[in-house]
Amino acid sequence: MITISVCMIVKDEEPVIRRCLSCVKCFADEIIVIDTGSQDQTAAISREMGALVDTFAWNDDFAAARNSSFSRATKDYIFWLDADDVIDEVNQRKLCELKQHLDPSVDVVMMRYAMAHAKGATPIVFERERLLKRSCGFHWQGRIHETIATKGTILHSDITICHQKEVVNDPDRNLRIFQIMRQNDEPFSPRDWFYYARELNDHGQRAAAIQAYETFLSQEGWVEDQLQACYDLGVCHLRNNDREQALQAYLRSFSYEVPTSRICNAIGFWFLDVQCYAQAAYWFDQALRSTHRGGFENEDEHLFLPMLELAICYYYLKENELARAWFEAAKAQHPSHSLIIKNEPYFKREQG
Repeated sequence: MITISVCMIVKDEEPVIRRCLSCVKCFADEIIVIDTGSQDQTAAISREMGALVDTFAWNDDFAAARNSSFSRATKDYIFWLDADDVIDEVNQRKLCELKQHLDPSVDVVMMRYAMAHAKGATPIVFERERLLKRSCGFHWQGRIHETIATKGTILHSDITICHQKEVVNDPDRNLRIFQIMRQNDEPFSPRDWFYYARELNDHGQRAAAIQAYETFLSQEGWVEDQLQACYDLGVCHLRNNDREQALQAYLRSFSYEVPTSRICNAIGFWFLDVQCYAQAAYWFDQALRSTHRGGFENEDEHLFLPMLELAICYYYLKENELARAWFEAAKAQHPSHSLIIKNEPYFKREQG
């Protein structure tokens, strides 16, 4: 049986740290918490929960802080978490089983990461490198949105970690760090350009965001980021009332990968907005058919959303039987969803 070091970096996580650490006690052989400057009881609670707590002088570099936590690990494998991550009982049991039976030749175990940006929202699910063999010397890279370049034997598991953020302590932090990097003429990786663009976009700086997305797309980046950048570019252009540029941005994604559900839905909405219902229905149908997961997508984009929009398209095309069928299919996915409740009277009226 392998042994596991759980490694974390934290700052002012008093509301959630106990919840997080209670999720790992069943499989962790040691818990290492690196505090980057908490002013609350985060460190005291972590020690109370059995963690080894050390400090790291924060220098606007997440990779450096995570590498500091990894350097203190002593067990066979390292499992990283954020303080606002949660592992439910089902996935705790899966982790215990993995610990019991993992082939030591495995270097990296990928796990699902479910991120909900608001309570009750459908989470975005994607894979992250989560359990790493310590002897491989894996190293975090990137001051912001840090990542690890994986290598060796990789196992893809269905274990899911849920990211449940309660409070955003400093919503301007990431943009501020990027701006400092630019002021200091620090080189940007393609990944840096992508996330810099997203921060600009999130802060309403659309013109600068568009320029940063274009800079990213002119380089060799991860295909998941390229697809997301095309989608984000389309949204930026729509907010600028530049519909043609928005459509071109969506279509541009096809040069990187086969159509994803998110892009197909976006094109469907583009045609729906101009009441081209047959064209819109075509693209929502393509969203249902897409088997490719393009990075930051959620499950509703593959089933519920295109089903509901197909119902609406066929309603306006006066193909009532198809409209009702697609509405019932969407309703079966989320019977109490606000969009189902809002639209149901229209389809009941058609039945009447």
